[in-house]
Amino acid sequence: MTTIQALIVCFLAAAVLTSCDTVQNPSVNPVVDTPFSFDLPPIEGVGNLKISITEAEETFFEADIDGLRQVAMPSANIRSGWSLFPELDLSTGNSLYSNVTLFTTQGNSKWDKVNYLLNVRQDLIKSVPQLTRLEVQAAIWTLSPHLNFDYLNPELKTLIPAMVQSGMPAYDTTLVTEVVDHVEANYRGYDFDEFSVYGVIVRGGSDSYGLMLESSLYKIEMVNLEETAGLSIAWDINDHGQIVGGNKFWDREMGTVDMGNIFARAINNDGTVAGSQGSKLMLWSPSSGLSQYQMPAGNQIEVYDINNRGEIVGEMVSEHMVYEDEYGSYYDYEFYGFVWDNSQNLKEITRNGWSSGINDMGMVVGLDYTIPNRAYKWDEQRGLRGLGTYSGYSSGRPNAVNNSGDVVGSILVSSQAAAMESGELQGIRQIKSADRLLRATGMQGSYHPAHVAEMLIQGSFSSVASSVGKPDASHSEQTISQNDLYANASSQSEAFLWNEEGGITRIGTLGGDWSTAWDINDYGQIVGYSSVSAGISKAFIWTEEFGMKELPDFGGNSLARSMNDDGEVIGYSYDESGSFVPVKWTVVWNGF
Repeated sequence: MTTIQALIVCFLAAAVLTSCDTVQNPSVNPVVDTPFSFDLPPIEGVGNLKISITEAEETFFEADIDGLRQVAMPSANIRSGWSLFPELDLSTGNSLYSNVTLFTTQGNSKWDKVNYLLNVRQDLIKSVPQLTRLEVQAAIWTLSPHLNFDYLNPELKTLIPAMVQSGMPAYDTTLVTEVVDHVEANYRGYDFDEFSVYGVIVRGGSDSYGLMLESSLYKIEMVNLEETAGLSIAWDINDHGQIVGGNKFWDREMGTVDMGNIFARAINNDGTVAGSQGSKLMLWSPSSGLSQYQMPAGNQIEVYDINNRGEIVGEMVSEHMVYEDEYGSYYDYEFYGFVWDNSQNLKEITRNGWSSGINDMGMVVGLDYTIPNRAYKWDEQRGLRGLGTYSGYSSGRPNAVNNSGDVVGSILVSSQAAAMESGELQGIRQIKSADRLLRATGMQGSYHPAHVAEMLIQGSFSSVASSVGKPDASHSEQTISQNDLYANASSQSEAFLWNEEGGITRIGTLGGDWSTAWDINDYGQIVGYSSVSAGISKAFIWTEEFGMKELPDFGGNSLARSMNDDGEVIGYSYDESGSFVPVKWTVVWNGF
């Protein structure tokens, strides 16, 4: 068997867990006297936990832990598990454990072989489709330091029933040999770090329940949405996992649906999709199909968000030709930020910017060129208010707000933004000229102006425009050189989080000069993208406890655009050949 690459997907070591309550049915919770000592440190933390286990398909058991401290995701209490003892059958019904102490194998070199296998098992199974949980379980027993298990000649009467079939081992000994040989050959070179998976042993007092859990902060699965869902672009995802982008809607049961003449940018939990087509606001739902509403002002509208009450925010754009010469037509633009409800009531929030996000309480965030720092919040009761300023940063672009009122976006540094701060008209005009360039290229229907500006500066605009069928900047009627863009758009930004208590807080980068936050869910987790080095940008996820972490990709630059409360993130990645790939990342949080 050739060497199988170590698992690339991120994992982070577990932290805290301890004891449980009472046992509902002691007869299904056998306890085994263990003459050996695991000699492992306990994981300290909260008590009063209950662990219920059932058989699983990919691993041997699935453990549901009740009583954890507040978790980062709803699925965080579900853990994968394996059997520690060949003779101990834990599969008889729902086993509820009590008086539990957990011991971590993290950092113990005796368990390096087992822990290495836990980290690469998914890659092994993908590489060898015939490999099942049975072979992995036999390999774990073989590699465990507390056993002397001979998988080639096991004592069948001591094996749990799932591992025996027709008087023979149920597992393929040839495949077990390949797994064990791979581990023996590669575990010494594996770099166990903060992302790694470690075994956690469940014990009750001086006895062991025979269960080992896979422990990590989180694991991330990545899929190509073009291959799995037929999407060419992915813009938003709701809490039911429904995805929209362009004129396509995807649902687990319905599959991919063509919604018609709409460019969709947002979806709420009712499955209502909001988008636009020219000067018309477009709505679509699985039950009622497509409907359209002519907006009362503007040559074009852009829809950016919809909340669960059906309220929509975006901008109306009015264009006025200033002059025409041999280089083409030159237009001036006015931007109107708005909120629209399903009773067709339209409220104008700003006449000099746009509205980017809205939460379920009707709080709107966006950009207004005429207020300090440009970043604003708005609600029906208090009207338009600025988010405030941050030392050294003079321009903010909010992109999203959650139901706690937390706002994310980017704060920018530029000389014209400083002029804007002092109220100079020339500063306003310079900033607007960058936005005019973006509109002239037709990219406003696919990416937010702040995003496109940063891509232009990083040199990746042309390939993005090509990948979504938009014209290149060099072919625009309105000719503004990239040098003009350098002069008029910030080359540095940093993702921020704002709340009432702390104001604007920078959340850092992935090591490069800039970052942008695009969405925040109701758990306070943020997604976006950040430069890593010159010309290289990567999607990230950020949490208050663990900071900014890079999401995996298909080999090129990537961006995370939207995240729901179930840990599903959508965005894009380029592959190694430079092709554009819409992506969904699923983040399963396991922090104790």
